[in-house]
Amino acid sequence: MEVLMKILYIFDSDETDRRDAGLVLTEWAKEHSHELVMRRAVELKPCLGCFGCWIRTPGTCVIPGDEGMAFVEAMYRADLVILAGETPYGSFSVPIKTILDRAIPLLLPFFRKFRGEMHHVPRYTRLPRMLSLSFDNANEREDATHLDVMRSFCDNISCVRQKRVYRYRENRSEMLTWLGEELEA
Repeated sequence: MEVLMKILYIFDSDETDRRDAGLVLTEWAKEHSHELVMRRAVELKPCLGCFGCWIRTPGTCVIPGDEGMAFVEAMYRADLVILAGETPYGSFSVPIKTILDRAIPLLLPFFRKFRGEMHHVPRYTRLPRMLSLSFDNANEREDATHLDVMRSFCDNISCVRQKRVYRYRENRSEMLTWLGEELEA
């Protein structure tokens, strides 16, 4: 059986709702001949901002002793990355944000104008589509902030922007409708 899409589901904690959403994705992926890899965002060392991944070891993080590069490599191999977690004050949870910060080896140290803003040039011609699956409660303002943050990240890696925030509420059909709408964009 040919795999149509490789999906990486990164979730920020072992809470039941994150696992439940992962099971919904597992069933959906199997039904559509997609390959799904589920990874819990483990505790990583924060990005040092040293630019070693750009200068000393291009494309490879210089921070030793954790799974940072394993996440970067998994993201590169994926067609779709779903970031699942809390979105406090419209941002990402600490484990998800740390992974995104450590993904800087996917970019080059050069800038270009993209969608009217300055963004890094992608290191590779093909980077994954990114979606954020939100959990817990938030108000409209926090959701609007999160959508802006997610769209900015999508712009940085030159992928299709997420259309709307979706908060998982243990409703399989609602989640799959959202996913379908996003993938049609």
